[in-house]
Parts: sequence; C-alpha cells; structure tokens
Amino acid sequence: MSWEALLSGEQAARAREAVEQIATALADAPMEDFSLAGGSIGVALFFAEAEKARPGQGYKKLSEHFRNHAIAQLSVQEAEAGLYSGVTGVAFGVEMLLEGSVLEDDPNENIDEALESYLDQARWEADYDLIRGLVGLGVYALERPQRASAARILGQIVGHLEATAEIAPEGLCWRTSPEWMIERTAAEYPEGYYDLGVAHGVAGIIGLLAGIVRSKIQEDHVRGLLEGAVGWLLAQKGAPYTGDAGEKAGASHFAALRTKNKAGTSGRSAWCYGDPGVASVLWLAGEATNNAEWCAEAQRLALGASALSPEDALVRDSSLCHGSSGLMHIYNRMYQATGEPRFADAARRWADLCLSQLQPDEGVGGVVEFVGATEYQASPGLLSGAAGVGLALLAMCSQHPPGWDRALLLSGMPQSS
Repeated sequence: MSWEALLSGEQAARAREAVEQIATALADAPMEDFSLAGGSIGVALFFAEAEKARPGQGYKKLSEHFRNHAIAQLSVQEAEAGLYSGVTGVAFGVEMLLEGSVLEDDPNENIDEALESYLDQARWEADYDLIRGLVGLGVYALERPQRASAARILGQIVGHLEATAEIAPEGLCWRTSPEWMIERTAAEYPEGYYDLGVAHGVAGIIGLLAGIVRSKIQEDHVRGLLEGAVGWLLAQKGAPYTGDAGEKAGASHFAALRTKNKAGTSGRSAWCYGDPGVASVLWLAGEATNNAEWCAEAQRLALGASALSPEDALVRDSSLCHGSSGLMHIYNRMYQATGEPRFADAARRWADLCLSQLQPDEGVGGVVEFVGATEYQASPGLLSGAAGVGLALLAMCSQHPPGWDRALLLSGMPQSS
C-alpha cells in the first residue's frame, strides 16, 4: 500500500529532532529486559525503522545489537510464552527484522516446536489475550505465513478459542478468569468479567481472527467465530460517560469491561481500551470480510474519538498503549486506509500533544510513562516508552508503511507469496 507522510515543515522538523533524541538515549540505555513490551527486541524494531528513515547513521548496527541482546537473554533468563513479555515476542521481532526473507535455516524453528507442544492441551486454562495469551501467540504465527508450523499453531489456537467461547444472545464472548488477575482485582470480580479491549479482551480476539481470515487458514470456519465476536462486542456499545470531571472514567462508547449482569462504565479512549482500539480491529475485520457495515462503524467510532480533548480521553503521557502517540498512530492508520482528511487532522493534533509532552533531560529521550497519581517513570520500551513513541513519530514523517504495528493489531498481517 502507499503511505503518505502527514507531517511537514516545522512540525516534521520537531518530530525528527525528537526521534534523534530518543535514538541517542536508547543507544546508551542500560538494558536487562529482552521483551517486546519494554525491552531490547522492541528497541531493535525502533532502530530498524530509524535506519529506513536515515540510513548510514549506525542505526542498523544498533538494531542488530539489541536483537542479539534479546536472543542472548532468552538463553539465560526464564521466559513465559506470551508475545509482550515472553519468548514469542522475541521471535516476532526476529521475524519482523527479516522483512519477509525466508531463511533456509529458520531462526524460529525451535520456538514453533515449543509452541506446538505448549498448545497441545485438551482444554486451554490460561489467558486468551494479546499481551500474554492465545491472541499474542497467534499474532506471532501470522507473521510466518510461509511456514507450515505457523498454520498448525493457528489451527490449535482457533480450536482453543472455539472451545472456550461462551455463547450469548448477541454472539460469542470470552470470560477473563480471576485466576489471571492480580489479587485485588480477583477479589473485586470473583466470578471474572468480560474484557472489551484490544490488549486484554475480546477486541483483541477480533483482530486476530480478522488476520486469520485474511490469511485464508480455516477461512470459512474462522469467519463464523469472527462474526460472533463482532456481534457480541458491538452489542456492548453504550453512551459515553458524562459525569462530573472528578469522576470521569473516559468518554468512549465501549467500556473497559463488563460483568455477566452489569454493563461497564465508559472507558478511556486509547489503543488498549476504548473506541480507537475497537475501531481499529473492527476496520481490520471489515476489510478481511468485505463487510462495509463494519468498516463504516469503525470510521464513525474513530472519528468521534478523534475529536476528544486529552482530558476526556484520559491521556496523561505519550505512550503507544494509552497515550498520545498511540492515538496519533491510530488516526494516521485510519487516514492511510480511508483518505478521510479529518483523520489526518486528528493525527497532527495528537502529534502536537505528543511532542509537547516530551520532557527534555528527563526519561528516555524526553519520554516518561505515567504510572499513577502524579508519578512518572523513564521507560525505554515499545508499549509504554520511548521506542514506541519514536516508532509512531517516524510513521508520521515517513512514506514507508510501517509493519511493526501488526504487534498491536493495527494493520493487516503479511501474505504468503
């Protein structure tokens, strides 16, 4: 697909300067974490994109350095399977850095063998989500359409999702078990709840199923699951919360979660939860199935969310996960897909906020992550830190379509040749 750089002039110059500051800080950042969310494989993806934007600045070597660090750490650290903090995140990054090249000596062959063994369970009892569960494992497998093992892994994942789905009047949903929650949350929801977001909920399942339909693996069967999941999620759409500012929980039509007998209150407006993330996966689902109604609803949701103030959206930092750079990138993506100029305007507005949130001489290249109350912390990573902010800013200045955002279910998966 074609890709248009949305920033120009002084705004583009500010963005490029911010990217350079982030690159300088990340190059020297101490790194113990190997993960996609917060560690070296996410940083490797940032430097790979920086190399495309400014070749010959040493960014390729830095990308290789951080990739090798991540691989090396897997041999000395215990790691879970999940995409954002585990083994498959590193494998995803390695596959992404190959840029479609198919090596005879497959660097992820052993990962696939371990995943097939891990997924070989009579009934899945672990999490299903994007961050650490089945959806994330599927996102990794979709990155390898040329490998027979990837199709087998996706088949196992589809089987587990089908077996664990609950049939509701509106369609299909998946319960978040208290066993997967922190102690305080489990005490509040002893029977579990239904998460609506991309990061941990049903919206993430929709993004994965759309990718599987697009890949034509078990297409007809998976299409039925996708229709059920979309039907259930759209039925949860409510009115944005309009309470007192001190009580405001966000201004999205989609809550973060609901219980069996009670709908949730309006959620934040972000990638992880709320209308922008839901709109993104709904757009992917509409494209994968040629469903014009889903695409139209995705545009309506995204356009409504794009006009929110930072206060109504509950944006407190510049992160991809729940901050200004994530919203900037979502509206950039929506513009590139639809050509709707209001999305381009929104992406530029959120770019202005993102750049204004950078704090010179603090954090990592000026990027700090909000962690509660009035507390912020330095973070180098992709999901909530400097690498992710840098990637989103690069995409605003580039004429090269990004692929890294497939990890966030923000773009379609690669096709086998």
